[in-house]
Amino acid sequence: KFFAYWEPEDDPWEVLCANCPDCPFIHGASGNVPLPSAYSNSTQEGEEPHKRNAVAELTSYLSMALERAAKVQTSKGEDTAEEEEEEERRDRAAVRQSPRSNQAEETQGMEAGSLQVKSKVKRKTKKSGKAKSSDAAEEFPSAVLGTGEESEGDTTPRTILSKEEWNHFNILLSNAVKSMQSRWNSQMTTADNKLDNLKIKVQSLQNRTRLVARGDWLEPKRKEVEAIDRECEEKRKVSSSLQEEIEGLQRQAEENRRELELLKNQEALKDEWDRKVREAVEEVEELQDTKSRLEGEISELEDHKQEMVDQAESDKERIRQDITSLKASKKEVENQMVELEESIQRRTKVSPPHRLGRR
Repeated sequence: KFFAYWEPEDDPWEVLCANCPDCPFIHGASGNVPLPSAYSNSTQEGEEPHKRNAVAELTSYLSMALERAAKVQTSKGEDTAEEEEEEERRDRAAVRQSPRSNQAEETQGMEAGSLQVKSKVKRKTKKSGKAKSSDAAEEFPSAVLGTGEESEGDTTPRTILSKEEWNHFNILLSNAVKSMQSRWNSQMTTADNKLDNLKIKVQSLQNRTRLVARGDWLEPKRKEVEAIDRECEEKRKVSSSLQEEIEGLQRQAEENRRELELLKNQEALKDEWDRKVREAVEEVEELQDTKSRLEGEISELEDHKQEMVDQAESDKERIRQDITSLKASKKEVENQMVELEESIQRRTKVSPPHRLGRR
């Protein structure tokens, strides 16, 4: 509970006075509760280092004291718990018997200004039933202050802390309060500066409002506004005519774009026909080359034909001459055969007759 509702803007007295004897953290019933380290980091950057660390040191010191108190409380047995209950009953009876003394203590705490929330903690009395209290017992839990007996001449609280530790704790508490007061003063100074700036702005707005409300200031401004309105109307008319011209130019540009697209298509078609013409010309050139080659071959064939004809004529003439010579040879052979037959016939007249075959 000690740190359960700690916030950077909380009053440290409220945090200290919130530790009633019923708190489970003080009596060692709670677990590990994180320390409010965020509070030590919420100070202004312009504060001194010892002021920035004052709250952190106080927090560490309180944590150590509470841990020691928890160890002391857990070491007590059931007998101690019964004795404490009996002492609490006696304490309540003593409080009911002397309400004026409690009221005087509350009034004294409020006049001192050191507490904003009254502490609910009361120190344990001795078994004799005497309810002795002090300022330190009102400001800090009984689990930390302890229940030791006090002597009549010694006003130092009997706690688990030594006198040096108690003085060190008071110094830390004083430094923490001074640090928080310095921080609050800084915040108040900042708020005052913001308020002054806001007042300056309000004053400036009031002056400008009074200036605007004056008739001698509004009339020329109204004339200027009317002149500006007329000028805007003329410019609006010019803008309308320019807009119409722009729309006409846009339509013309659209038509030109369509014509350009058509010309592009025609150029593409022309390129296609040019390609086909080039291909046809190349084919014609190839055919002409083929024709020239064939004409040359035909001329060669005609020459060869003429040669063959001439050779055939010469062969024919030679064959004709051969035939003529063969005919002459045949005739000569026939004459020889006739002569041979005649000679044979003459010879056969002497020999027995027989016929000779003729080939």
